[in-house]
Amino acid sequence: MPVKKYTQSGIFSVMVLLPVLLFCIVMLFISGIDEPVTIFIFTLIILTFIFCLLIFYKLTIIIDDTHLTFTMGIGLVRKSYPLSDIESCKPVTNSILSGVGIHMTSSGWLYNVSGKYAIELAFKSNGKKIRIGT
Repeated sequence: MPVKKYTQSGIFSVMVLLPVLLFCIVMLFISGIDEPVTIFIFTLIILTFIFCLLIFYKLTIIIDDTHLTFTMGIGLVRKSYPLSDIESCKPVTNSILSGVGIHMTSSGWLYNVSGKYAIELAFKSNGKKIRIGT
């Protein structure tokens, strides 16, 4: 049973990805669906944006008695860390250049769906840090 559960909506991600996805769908029909190459390219682009929407529409953090776990979107990205391995946890503000998504920053890996605020976890076992958007 979770001790604490927090879910953040990926408002920024959805506001960016959804219009682009809709634009690609409209462009597919405007450009005509008689060209196999056009259909293939637009299908790949549309599937990529759908995949991104499924990952970045929300971020859920769950803390129970033994672990901190977070999932992004429908759960395609999921990480879990034992509380006993977390050395510190502090609130941080990411630079606007850090943006959203999953990528390496100067402060370690960033997992973020919206906004500039995060928690930074430092680990005992390897000394590494990660940031989880909040």
